[in-house]
Amino acid sequence: MTTPFRAAYLSIALFAAATTRAAAHEACVSTAAELQQALADASDGGPYVAEDNLVKLATGTYRTGAATSNGPFFFYSSHSTTSLTLYGGYGPGCSGGRHAAADTILDGRGSTAVLVLRSKQGPLAVTHLTLQNGDSDAPGAGLQINYLVTVESSVQVDHVIIRGNHSSVDAGGLYASGAASAGSAVTLTDALIVDNASDANYGGAYVTPYGDTALVDHATIARNAAAATSDRVGGLYCGGTALCNVFDTIAWNNSNVGLYFDSPAALVCDDYGAIGGAVPDYVANVHSVSPAFVDAENGDYHLGAGSPLFGLCAAGNGTTDLDDHPFPGRGSADVGAYEDTIFVDGIDG
Repeated sequence: MTTPFRAAYLSIALFAAATTRAAAHEACVSTAAELQQALADASDGGPYVAEDNLVKLATGTYRTGAATSNGPFFFYSSHSTTSLTLYGGYGPGCSGGRHAAADTILDGRGSTAVLVLRSKQGPLAVTHLTLQNGDSDAPGAGLQINYLVTVESSVQVDHVIIRGNHSSVDAGGLYASGAASAGSAVTLTDALIVDNASDANYGGAYVTPYGDTALVDHATIARNAAAATSDRVGGLYCGGTALCNVFDTIAWNNSNVGLYFDSPAALVCDDYGAIGGAVPDYVANVHSVSPAFVDAENGDYHLGAGSPLFGLCAAGNGTTDLDDHPFPGRGSADVGAYEDTIFVDGIDG
């Protein structure tokens, strides 16, 4: 079995490679219509379906509606092995330094799902985006990846905020399925998944990795709700066949169960209220205490003064937090999506 720490570093390396590889085609978008056109151009029948595609999003808000034919932003590739990466946070003209996930918003307006990506054979990556206010009768009202697809490729979701979404079926916030024979089939890092709801089960996130491993790292999954009457999972479900590694993650104040496993699992430096499903194979440095968020009621999920989760994890896992602030290179790091410890050099004096 792949060891948890080997899987973590391997997964992060694979994600970095996927998001920094030279794309054969790049699109810079600043409107909802331009974004949907870029996705169509990379889909089946589009002029760039046979090329790796990098879609750069300038900061701003992209709403579903007329530009998306009153559906979600949508991409579909049935056969191409090329990759698609959506990267938010760019300045005007996609120049200059990139901004945090909160500055580039895809919004379903409470009327549609937000973003749907389906690729059987090509890797998919979503980074530096907020996906909010989705409403759907399908799983993953905020972000749906590879639903109804016999998947053969990996999925990376990094530096994202998925909030305030609702599904009338399973998976209110996120649905993601991926496959990899080596490394991480599904990678979910530096993510805030909060205030999502399902009328059935899995309010926050439903992740199914196939192959080697899955990695959930430096995530905050909180205040998600599910309405199922049995085996209710408000937070994160991890199934599939791969080892599910959950590191440096908060799963708190979700309805009934915050973490649920239908696959082998390893937990390291996590804080959760309750878990369900299969007993994790490996557990170290886990906690069950209130994170003491700054103001969760009003959407601020940074750790507040006096939080018991400061500095509990080993540093060196990842580069920047959800605000794009650097993680400590040594010493200790905080639990969750945000790095709020003041001494980011690992020295407390």
